[in-house]
Amino acid sequence: MEVRGLTALVTGSSGFIGGRLAERLATEEGV
Repeated sequence: MEVRGLTALVTGSSGFIGGRLAERLATEEGV
């Protein structure tokens, strides 16, 4: 899973909320 790419994509489209979502996904993935 490309966490950095996902984070950039989500934060770019949704801002703060997207950033929190990406952070949660990264945590769930154990990264």
